[in-house]
Amino acid sequence: SVLLHMWEKAKDFIRKAFTIIFLASMVIWFLQSFDGHLNMVADSGESILGAIGGFIAPALKPLGFGTWQATVAVVTGLIAKEEVVSTLSVTFPGNTSMEIAAHFTPIAAYSFMIFNLLCAPCFAAMGAIKREMNNPKWALGAIGYMCGFAYVISLIVYQLVGLALGMVPF
Repeated sequence: SVLLHMWEKAKDFIRKAFTIIFLASMVIWFLQSFDGHLNMVADSGESILGAIGGFIAPALKPLGFGTWQATVAVVTGLIAKEEVVSTLSVTFPGNTSMEIAAHFTPIAAYSFMIFNLLCAPCFAAMGAIKREMNNPKWALGAIGYMCGFAYVISLIVYQLVGLALGMVPF
């Protein structure tokens, strides 16, 4: 009985997670492929997604990953943490690992990982936080705290490691 119950819960979770990730990947692909006038673009940096990421990117530059691709990956990570990987693979065409290595220094990569690991969890977990706290203000405060904490820790790591290695990261 317990195994059957666990299977049903796991199956529901997998179905929901797959649906969310699949739909989010489709939206990311669309936003990356078209500009504001719905014309197909050759360069993703000129797309709707590039514009959104480019607008937010300066806020993440002190953390070492102020590119539009990394910014969009961070934002989609709020949908589901698995979306970070999916977004990076969509926004870095070709050999994804080589492209990522060209855009991230080792320190910036650590900073990026720290930020994503400490930042607010996925939408489903945020919904659970709201439900458990039973107060939207407290839930928003908790989510804001997690994002702010992630920003500060990532900033400290990037700046201090850069300083210790003799680099001027910012």
